[in-house]
Amino acid sequence: MAKPFHVQVFTFAINMNNRTKAHREADSRYSQKRDVKRVSFNKENTQDVERLRKLKQIPDFSNWVKQKIDELT
Repeated sequence: MAKPFHVQVFTFAINMNNRTKAHREADSRYSQKRDVKRVSFNKENTQDVERLRKLKQIPDFSNWVKQKIDELT
């Protein structure tokens, strides 16, 4: 019989106010390489609520959207 083992999980919060100058510069370079597109859903619209329910079931939403875009072109 296998011996039981204990796993300890640590959660760290990053305080964005305490980031060094190098971290802030790296964040800036990273942000410049990205273009983020937003999609809004009205939580009072039943069709949008259903869309949100479906979207929450997609584990890798970002890559899923990119795949769908590739299928269009």
